[in-house]
Amino acid sequence: MSEVNPTVENNEAPSAAPVPKVAAAGVAGAIVLVVVFFVQTFVPGFEIPEAVASAVTIIVAFAAGYIKRPR
Repeated sequence: MSEVNPTVENNEAPSAAPVPKVAAAGVAGAIVLVVVFFVQTFVPGFEIPEAVASAVTIIVAFAAGYIKRPR
């Protein structure tokens, strides 16, 4: 029987919890989605095309994951 190594090797996480970079990207993407929804709902005459909203979500999520330091 082999012991579990608590260090990260071969890009394997030591637990099922997401690493902070992944969590930051996910939260940032969700926040952008909610902001876009509220802007389109409560600002009359302001419409964001779906493709632009999607691109902004991806860019912000990437930036959050890139900026967040690993553990």
